[in-house]
Amino acid sequence: MDSIAFDGVDIVHDARVIPWPIESNSVTLVVSNQFLEHLTGFERIEFFNELYRVMVKDGMAVISTPAWNNERAYGDPTHQWPPVNTWTYYYLDKEWREREAPHVTYNCDFKATFVVNYDTTSQIDHNEKNAHHAINVITDLIAKLKKQ
Repeated sequence: MDSIAFDGVDIVHDARVIPWPIESNSVTLVVSNQFLEHLTGFERIEFFNELYRVMVKDGMAVISTPAWNNERAYGDPTHQWPPVNTWTYYYLDKEWREREAPHVTYNCDFKATFVVNYDTTSQIDHNEKNAHHAINVITDLIAKLKKQ
């Protein structure tokens, strides 16, 4: 699905327009690459709720965004605030959300794991402690979401 009819696009639809023209509980894998950061905070809530609706139980979504501590997250004027970071995904976990943030209107339930892409030209040691506190060392945050 994309808002533009490229080769390989089966459904031409703007993901910001809810509902998506996809049956509930019908999608096993979603890959979203460099899209989520273009949505406002409220559009992200709608996106994840709709993603949850269309995915099958135990389905996977892989979502890649610029890392919050990379200048790419801020350089594009079409990126929305706040930048996407690992905390974005804690709110998608129903158990965590009910305990820590019941005011947020998600109705989804995803468990997240993370992968990061490093800038291999960086002179900083790429261990977790150094990378997460240095600017531009991590290029992308990749979240793997499993529908509960």
